[in-house]
Amino acid sequence: MENNKINYNGISIEVKEITPELAKDILENHNNLNRNRNKDHVKSLLNNMKQGTWRFNGDTIRFDRGGELIDGQHRLAALVEFGKPLPMIVVKGFD
Repeated sequence: MENNKINYNGISIEVKEITPELAKDILENHNNLNRNRNKDHVKSLLNNMKQGTWRFNGDTIRFDRGGELIDGQHRLAALVEFGKPLPMIVVKGFD
């Protein structure tokens, strides 16, 4: 998949194929600001991925300026369990 990246006022937006390994690294090393994960929500997302009903829908994986994950932990956790890469929109640089 070709990566497309846009930069606007310090915010970068990129369509990126996220591998399970990258998702795991993000969750282990850049996920200190989120609430606890809802296991039922992760399971639901995982089931959608396994059944082929998960869709690229515009939801983003968002990071602050320091590289901390601020949105997307449930999708990333499901992706780790899914074990296959999926395209996602990654947005970095929020205050």
